[in-house]
Amino acid sequence: MKEAETNSLVDAEFTRVKIVVRWSLPEHEFPTEDDQQAVEKLAERMDRILGQSMLAEVKGFQSGCGYIDILIHGKETDEDTDEIYSLIVDSFRGAGCPVGSCIIHRYREPETEAVSDIIYDR
Repeated sequence: MKEAETNSLVDAEFTRVKIVVRWSLPEHEFPTEDDQQAVEKLAERMDRILGQSMLAEVKGFQSGCGYIDILIHGKETDEDTDEIYSLIVDSFRGAGCPVGSCIIHRYREPETEAVSDIIYDR
């Protein structure tokens, strides 16, 4: 099978947001260009790690007043959510994320969210 075909099959499997890496912004400000560049750099680092594991991938960003989210998609099951977290947590911790930043784990069974690695001070 060709590499492009293999990649499209893997992409089709990654249909659900499993991890959200939230880059918080002070005083509910909108993201600046510097914020966006820092988040993109972190997302690229995480995506390289995830690509090697074949468990998940960064599929985009969502931003608003006070945050930029990195959306990490994986397979429909919850089985590997914690493993995906373990692959990206060191990159998050080493990125110098602003106060209030965190990692949000999304589970389907039962439908819950768990927040971890909240940055309380710098």
